[in-house]
Parts: sequence; C-alpha cells; structure tokens
Amino acid sequence: MAKIELHLLREKYTPVTVLRFIKRCLDAGGVPMFRTRYAGEPFEVDGKRAVVAICYGARGKAGVIGRFPYSRIFFDVPEDIYILMETTHGEWKYLVEKYEKDYGEIVKKLMKAKTVFDWPIESEEALEKLLKSIAEEEKIEEKKEATS
Repeated sequence: MAKIELHLLREKYTPVTVLRFIKRCLDAGGVPMFRTRYAGEPFEVDGKRAVVAICYGARGKAGVIGRFPYSRIFFDVPEDIYILMETTHGEWKYLVEKYEKDYGEIVKKLMKAKTVFDWPIESEEALEKLLKSIAEEEKIEEKKEATS
C-alpha cells in the first residue's frame, strides 16, 4: 500500500498541546477523536508514529456543523498514549483526567491569549516562547487596566 501523506498542522505531542486541542474541540461543540492508522496503515511523521486528532461535529465560524479547521497530526506520541489511542474509544476523557490538574492553567492561558490562540507547538522551546508571549500580553493588559 502507498504511504499516506497528510496535509495537516503538525504539532509535538505534549500534555499541553493535546489538552488544548481537546478543550478547543469541546468548546466548539465537537467530539475529539484520535486515529493511529487508516486502512490498516499507521500514520507517521518523519518515520515515527503519529496520531491524527480530529474534532468531529464541531461548529465552524458560521455555526455550520462540519470539519473542524484545527484538526492536526501529533508526533512524538508516548508509547503508552499511542497504545491507549489504538485500543480505546473516548480516550480524550482519560487524557483530560490525566493532564488537567498539572497543565489546565497553562492551557487556559493559551486559549485566552489573542495572538497565539492556535499556533502549532512543534517543540518544548516553542511552548516556552508562547508562554513568554502570553506573559507579555498579560502585562500589557494589566497596564491598560491600571491606567483606565
């Protein structure tokens, strides 16, 4: 069988990136789904296993139900999570439970930030850069509020 080539946003799998995807999907009225293969063939990014994240049934900008534009492919998925995604349905519930306590506040900040709302995060360094950008945004907002 021919290799499957996907043209989706690529994002490094981290607790923050997957939790952000799940929460954005749920906020849009969708159901987050994770797929490890298609037609029996596993998804790969640069020769490593990957997972396609789909937001099924979400409402778009005009309120139309359809394809959620923020579907993506996660790479560097830990083996235990990959196996969970291969063998379980509704795995997003487990992932929220697993990550919410430690990473929920960071995800809230990412979702609230205006300039970085849906940038793909391809590395730990990129995540740090985004968090610094958010902190700067928050300082600007605080100054505006203080002078109002």
